[in-house]
Amino acid sequence: MAFDLPKNQNLETGSQAFMKNQGQWEDGCLYHFRSGLFQASFYSDRIVFTVANPKDKFAAPPKPNPEHPEPPNPRFMLQVWEISYQNALPFQFEVQAPLENKIGYAKIHKNGKIVYPEQFENLRIKNLYEGVDAVFSNYNGVLKIDYIIKPGSKPNIVFTVNGFTETRVDERGNIVLKSEFGQLVDSIPYSYEQNGTRTPIDVRYAQTGKHTFALQFPEDFNNENGAVVDPFYLDYSTYFYGNNLTNILTYIYDVNVDANNNSYITGLTTDKYPGKPGTYDTTLAGSYDAYLCKMPSGGGKPDYFIYLGGTSTDYGYAMATIDNGDNYLTGYTSSVDYPITSGVLEPTRPNTTSYVSYVTGIKSDGSALIYSTYLKGYCWVIDVNSQGQVYVAPYGNNPYTVTKDINPPGQVGGGFEANIIRLNSTGSAILNCVELKGFGSEYLYALTIDKKTRFMLQVGPAATIYL
Repeated sequence: MAFDLPKNQNLETGSQAFMKNQGQWEDGCLYHFRSGLFQASFYSDRIVFTVANPKDKFAAPPKPNPEHPEPPNPRFMLQVWEISYQNALPFQFEVQAPLENKIGYAKIHKNGKIVYPEQFENLRIKNLYEGVDAVFSNYNGVLKIDYIIKPGSKPNIVFTVNGFTETRVDERGNIVLKSEFGQLVDSIPYSYEQNGTRTPIDVRYAQTGKHTFALQFPEDFNNENGAVVDPFYLDYSTYFYGNNLTNILTYIYDVNVDANNNSYITGLTTDKYPGKPGTYDTTLAGSYDAYLCKMPSGGGKPDYFIYLGGTSTDYGYAMATIDNGDNYLTGYTSSVDYPITSGVLEPTRPNTTSYVSYVTGIKSDGSALIYSTYLKGYCWVIDVNSQGQVYVAPYGNNPYTVTKDINPPGQVGGGFEANIIRLNSTGSAILNCVELKGFGSEYLYALTIDKKTRFMLQVGPAATIYL
């Protein structure tokens, strides 16, 4: 929706607290939260959210043309949506941690007195459901929501999101909300038992209606200790750079997370990052090197930073992380001395193609390579199954022998074809190789393995291939 906001409307600052409505907002709104261009209004039966996107905010308004009157150009785009909870109990608000308020409001139509509404750090909806509280808090300017589940209760949290043209759960389990404003993604909630060690619980989103979703708990969840479900949180935000202050270049091409919420980053760099003794390689070798960086779950300094490359150019395009933190990377290399282990599929850089990639596995602590091999063709995607078997999709002029023809009978290819291969767990042999043929060239930009070891790839329209 588009709105023409007054020029003096300041949406770039906000209280970043939960302010009680004492006449400064419309009737029915009980509490209000604002941080920058984001706002949330709490009513007795729903929560209304607003995000503003400025459009040439500082540009002068167009001069009126009496001969061709036109509506004023919107200065902001607003996305407004609301969340209501299905079969919930009447909202009972409880405020926590009072804050000093220096923002005053004048009731012009009454006595003109300035009112300083009460404001608080946290807002709780008690017994949203029987035994379930919803706690809203400000986390570095982000509205954070926790569902607190008391021991012994049976959570059945179901909510409807109105205000978007499309709502769905994607293949990764995230909620995707789309409108002409753009797209919002709410990732899988982080959930854990309150047993002193925060034992993770596999809580998922399930779509139960066109715009309705439920939090789905495991069948064996008995809730002896109580639990916390955190569907929206920000662990940390940081800049990412090294020690070289001139002629630096660092690109991030892929990020992954392990079962312990450690983050892993790969890309290419010319920068100098501090190394950690005992890790594989801490020295920049070529003009551009690929890298692997491990960040702890709470942010802060990297656990380690590893360079991957020879004396020429090496890019890290994609990575796959298994639960224990082992990582498998792929990308492009022009180095004849890229680090390679013995007994692998391609121990030397192939000369049969101008495009050469690699697959490199690195142990979770960064101490050593699991294996590393060259790969014919140009590869942007990778995934790995629970057996440590890597799936990659190099493209080129038939770089490897096809083990199974999955194309329609008589299908004729043209140009470079999309190849999908599965390596064994040591990187020494190809277990399967298929090829997708089209009249032009086919390039793969996404590949994901599901729990049945099928993989979904994107090559123009998405398709599912079984290996």
